[in-house]
Amino acid sequence: MFISDVLLDIEDKGYFLGSWFDIEELKNIDVRTESGLLSFKEILDSNSIDCYPKIVNGSVANVEHSIFDIDIVLYKTIANVNKNSKDIKYGLLVAKFSAAIAKVDGLVDFSEIAVIRQNIYSLSMLSETEKYYIFIRAIYYLQLKTTKDVLLGHLEKLSDNSKRQVLSIAMSIVIADMSIVKSERLLVADMYRLCDMPTNSVSRDLKKLAKSSGVQLQARKADRCQEFNFEPDDTLNEFIEELENF
Repeated sequence: MFISDVLLDIEDKGYFLGSWFDIEELKNIDVRTESGLLSFKEILDSNSIDCYPKIVNGSVANVEHSIFDIDIVLYKTIANVNKNSKDIKYGLLVAKFSAAIAKVDGLVDFSEIAVIRQNIYSLSMLSETEKYYIFIRAIYYLQLKTTKDVLLGHLEKLSDNSKRQVLSIAMSIVIADMSIVKSERLLVADMYRLCDMPTNSVSRDLKKLAKSSGVQLQARKADRCQEFNFEPDDTLNEFIEELENF
């Protein structure tokens, strides 16, 4: 695959997700060096592309090991957004929860990504540029690790209305792949508790939502991930405190 193919992928889906080694122009660049990362950044800039993880001053942000070890997310360069606005911060929290719900069963389905996109683009307080920014962050969050406790801690700080909106979004993603597994039900049940809702109706409510949404649930798939077993990260810590009074 060449950069020209990446551009077509971005034009089609809004992003490219893949390995460093998928792109021919990058195979001869040593990304382990500052000069290599700068060369990579120059190629991206010349094609109006940006990437996650971010490359800043010749180093990669928020990556424990090498950029070789993770998939990179390439996307159209986005005009500056006000990352300090409460709307953006709320959108990022929606993206974070959406990613966590999508991968809690151990497999991210294309239908789940479609629902993530739909939910983010339904946030009417955001501009089109801001929606795209939030969606790309959601795709990147799918590549990161987190813990259930961290996510629920963020949810707990929201207002009652915001909690229920995040819960509604989470449930729509659970049913998107036409099956519901134990790990998904358990996470939704935890969210119910934080919303002061009875947990004995979780399965029934998910099935009811599927029916009203025209989603035909299939036989339950194998539960690849019985519980969250992800390492914590501090992606949201820089702004989550401001959501307490959202």
